[in-house]
Amino acid sequence: STRNYRHVLEYILLHGRGIRNTLIYCGLAILLALLVNPLAAYALSRYKPPTTYTILLFCMTTMAFPGEVTMIPAFLLLKRFPLWPILGGGAAFGVAVWLLSRYWPKLSEMLRMTLAVAIGLVVGAVAIPMAMGVWHVSLLNTFAALVLPGMANGYSIFLLKGFFDSLPRELYEAADIDGASEWRKFWTFTMALSKPILAVIALGAFFGAYSAFMMALIIVPDQNMWTLMVWIYQLQSEAHQSVIYAAV
Repeated sequence: STRNYRHVLEYILLHGRGIRNTLIYCGLAILLALLVNPLAAYALSRYKPPTTYTILLFCMTTMAFPGEVTMIPAFLLLKRFPLWPILGGGAAFGVAVWLLSRYWPKLSEMLRMTLAVAIGLVVGAVAIPMAMGVWHVSLLNTFAALVLPGMANGYSIFLLKGFFDSLPRELYEAADIDGASEWRKFWTFTMALSKPILAVIALGAFFGAYSAFMMALIIVPDQNMWTLMVWIYQLQSEAHQSVIYAAV
């Protein structure tokens, strides 16, 4: 009565590191989903830029395309990932913000941010590719390749933004009067009051990471990096149907 289960467990434990990889993958997916999506939704809810609804429409538009459509561009991007331009552009942006705030404090914040973004784009998109012969790296067969494509989710941002809008504005006004920093308002107030919706986001991130098969197989061809779903798929090609049911 336990033969099929023993077969599955022996197969998974003896082939590769599927359990370890799946635990790491799911943990990273949940962590990044609970960091990136709330930050984006908080910015839209708290600052209310003029293009808020255009951004939300773009986020919702991403739901119109199945995941299979993005597999080829995601694979090509991860194979030639512009790591150094991103790091260089981000560093240039941070330095530009600091210098402009220090030496030109009379400039408006919008103008400072615009200039800093322009400097970061010039450094990252022009200067670094011209200075470096090989400015991209391959992220295939890494956990970064697994978590980066699904790190930000349009539906999650839309959902969180609506929940953050329902939080009382008086709470943030009182925090401003008491001199609370923006990070304290985000972490202590917003995140603490949003545990129900964060649980939904975490559950969705876990389900997406745990059940990922096709993308995980394409961008991680190394068997030592395969997750449980890929190993179970391989088991289907050599086992009886009853063993497959036990694996599921």
